[in-house]
Amino acid sequence: MGDCPAPAVLRLCMHTAMNWTGAIYILSLGVSTLASLALAAIAWRRRARPGSRWLCVCGIAVAILAAASAGEPMAATLRGKEFWVNVQYVGYALLPVVYLALALEQTGIHRWRDRRHVVLLLIIPALTVAAAWTNDLHHLMRRDPHPEPVAGLVFLGKTYGPWLWVHAVYSYGLMATGIGILASSVLRTRTPYRSQTTVLLTALVLPVVWHFLYLSRSTLSPRMDLSPAVASISIVLVAIAVLRLGLYEILPVARDLVVEGMRDGMVVVDAPGRLADLNPAGERMLGIKGAVLVGRPLAEALGHLPEVLACITGNVPPEGCDATLEAGEERRFWQIRVSPITDQSGRPVGRVALLHDETEARQAREAQERMAERVVESQRLESLGTLAGGIAHTLNNLLTALMGQAGLAAMRLAPDSPAHFHLDRLQEIAGKAAELSGQMLAYSGKGRFVVVRANVSAIIGQIASLLKAAVPPAAVLHVRLAGDLPPIEADASQIQQAVMNLVTNAAEALPDSGGAIILSTGVQHTDRAYLARTWPNSDLPEGPYVYLRVADTGSGIDPGTLSRIFDPFFSTRFTGRGLGLAAVLGIVRGHRGTIHVQSAPGQGSAFTLLFPPAPEA
Repeated sequence: MGDCPAPAVLRLCMHTAMNWTGAIYILSLGVSTLASLALAAIAWRRRARPGSRWLCVCGIAVAILAAASAGEPMAATLRGKEFWVNVQYVGYALLPVVYLALALEQTGIHRWRDRRHVVLLLIIPALTVAAAWTNDLHHLMRRDPHPEPVAGLVFLGKTYGPWLWVHAVYSYGLMATGIGILASSVLRTRTPYRSQTTVLLTALVLPVVWHFLYLSRSTLSPRMDLSPAVASISIVLVAIAVLRLGLYEILPVARDLVVEGMRDGMVVVDAPGRLADLNPAGERMLGIKGAVLVGRPLAEALGHLPEVLACITGNVPPEGCDATLEAGEERRFWQIRVSPITDQSGRPVGRVALLHDETEARQAREAQERMAERVVESQRLESLGTLAGGIAHTLNNLLTALMGQAGLAAMRLAPDSPAHFHLDRLQEIAGKAAELSGQMLAYSGKGRFVVVRANVSAIIGQIASLLKAAVPPAAVLHVRLAGDLPPIEADASQIQQAVMNLVTNAAEALPDSGGAIILSTGVQHTDRAYLARTWPNSDLPEGPYVYLRVADTGSGIDPGTLSRIFDPFFSTRFTGRGLGLAAVLGIVRGHRGTIHVQSAPGQGSAFTLLFPPAPEA
């Protein structure tokens, strides 16, 4: 062109250049037609994949639009050009509906699939196509058709009719709705699925922007409509999103409707084993951030929770699997249910795991089970106490008669009779039997009590020397008595007997090499959970209690033995030791108190006697 000095030659060079522009325009439309048909064919072959059917429809619509746009300038007559313009409206009318359908499917809004909604969406497009083909009757689409040369090509010049603007507003409305839905989804969706939605959003925005510029005559070539070529670029982007990026495979969408508000944790895993999605409850339960780890391998995201990882990735039974997590002293119990995710053809594309925290429910069940066990235990001890009390009363009556008869027999014998020795032995044995009867009455809680308002520390201080004498030389007894205690209503001798039995029992639990026994008193506030683990009155009210505690550094008690320590005559030694702990239980029960036992093998034992403070005088 630099060699064209004369004006006529310059016009000829420019006309030649414009012809090349027209040729490129026709060529681009031909490429768009072939590319759109090829993508439609590929999408149809892969129609089992989510979103592929709409991609196929989109490809056909763009192919119709591109082919008709190429046919318009190549038609030799004005009527031929009008024919191809009418064909174009098939693509123009169909594309906005298809784009909206793609957006709705991506965001999981499936109500539009109902036949009634589809028909409603297609009413305006159908009227537009009908108006285009019957334009000669009403001129609602165009008026004043005339040839209009552009870039060496001749297009159909026209004045737009009123229905064209109805079609434009409706089409823009559909496209704007789809763009708004996708833009909102982009803001909510987590990576890597945000890139999928972003590509689809770009595919919708591109033709809208170009067509708006064309209608407003803001492009460099106002009458050369490149919308078909732009639409072909748009369908390529849709194809990339659907076929390459796996759009619609797992939809992390509509989260704020259901998933975001779930109390259960939700973990979505895609087919390659990556963390695809995670709701806020799952973040809290697993202690991870979805914004950071979504898209990473699940083994990397949950490496710190191997039990949970095994449940999600393994062969989980239909009833799910349980996982126990310990964080310091806290223990949490989860039930994990895993379900496969399949596409429309039934092909597995991932799995979703729901994590339900059963800690409170399990703790409630355990508390109920413990309460039931306590009730059974209390009933059993009550039955044993009733039996022991009955036997003790009967035995006391027999012993009274026996000792009375022995005394009368001794009075009838001569002072130097050898029979006195045997009668003395008989009375001695009867006395020991009477002591056993007294312990049985103490166990039953029906012993003779002389109840007064007393200070527990003062009661124990009276027998401190006797307690130290009961401890082996290798052991050490530490006495820590609180000075200012509220009084309790108690029988001092019964309390002293209970303390003596506990100290003796603790001394026997110490190894031969020695150990320590700590005897202490004080006041503590007890709640319902603490009282539920006591013998036998777990139904006592919460509040302050005066405690008397005997702890040792001995061998401890295993759980199986712990459940039987208050049984009469039960002992882990070769020979029975009588009613030591059983009598302690009866004494505490007679004082409307309770006993808390804390023990474990190798960790010693601690027996805490709790007494309610006496009411104020």
